[in-house]
Amino acid sequence: MVYNTGAAQVVQELRRTLMPGGDTLPLCGDQSSVADSELSIDSSMTSIDFSRAVNGTAQDIEMRMNTANAALERAKIRLQDLMKAIGQNATPVIDEICAEPETFLAQNPNDPPTKTDIARAMIQVNALKHEYAEHQERTREERERKERREARRDEEERIFRTLMRDAKDYVQLNVGGETFTTSKSTLLAGDEGSIFDILFSGRHGEPDHEPVFLDRDPRLFPYILEYLRFRKENDGRIPNLLHSLRADGVSDESLRQEFAFYRLTHSWKFFKNKISACT
Repeated sequence: MVYNTGAAQVVQELRRTLMPGGDTLPLCGDQSSVADSELSIDSSMTSIDFSRAVNGTAQDIEMRMNTANAALERAKIRLQDLMKAIGQNATPVIDEICAEPETFLAQNPNDPPTKTDIARAMIQVNALKHEYAEHQERTREERERKERREARRDEEERIFRTLMRDAKDYVQLNVGGETFTTSKSTLLAGDEGSIFDILFSGRHGEPDHEPVFLDRDPRLFPYILEYLRFRKENDGRIPNLLHSLRADGVSDESLRQEFAFYRLTHSWKFFKNKISACT
């Protein structure tokens, strides 16, 4: 936590200019009661206690701020009463002191306590406001760090569960003599009633052996598989898949026939719409 160096200089100045034996106003941490007729500032309490600033709770800071504000108001009332007695308005004087309390003390160290008490109390109030704002900022940052940690943990747990599930339910397909390894959850991401749904949903038992043979063109199956991965994760693979199809010279008709064989009719309509949106 960083504080204005000018404030530290003012503290030193306050310690030099306090009247010998003068009574004090209660400042941060001082819970003693003070009579209204005995209003001045304890110079030893003018600077912020840094350990309390770091470790203090918001409630503790608010309590000290209330004490400092009460001292400030008593000092203002005392000056108002004195100036009213001689027919003068204290408001402009108080406003000037409160606007720049450090400057006022530096330029008027020998002014009567009725004025310097206000400046010292204002310095205290401003310091506590600064401390409170920093405490709130630290609290906000810690809350955000905690939320980020929790979100990262939840995401990592989700990824871990997905990977473990896929590791347990992976299957192998022999498509036209070429072996492909993937997970059941990927193959089941397509249409209900698809070839993969029939084979791996468990409604009709499990395949007698692996890899399951499918007599189709192995050059086109990667596009089917990539589409199913997109449906499973919804991770934006469609533009990349479209680029690969165009680069490899795969026609829409040949791909439609593959979707039809695997009973992915609904998926083909969805995929075709995505292709149209990307072109």
